[in-house]
Amino acid sequence: MRATQIEIARVAGPALAQGPCGVSALVTAAVLGGARPAVIARLGELPDRTYPDLRSLWSVLADLPAAHA
Repeated sequence: MRATQIEIARVAGPALAQGPCGVSALVTAAVLGGARPAVIARLGELPDRTYPDLRSLWSVLADLPAAHA
């Protein structure tokens, strides 16, 4: 099952609330937050740059569904 925007927001939102994050920080937040492997993997596929907020993730993750059907 694919990762969803809701799942990404649940783990990335708190990390990004502390300040901009790189891919490794987002992956670490997902692991520590108990995210599903699909969520961790999708975050690990992000382009290697710093993301200042959730909005910056959505431009890269536009293909993700908002939630599971």
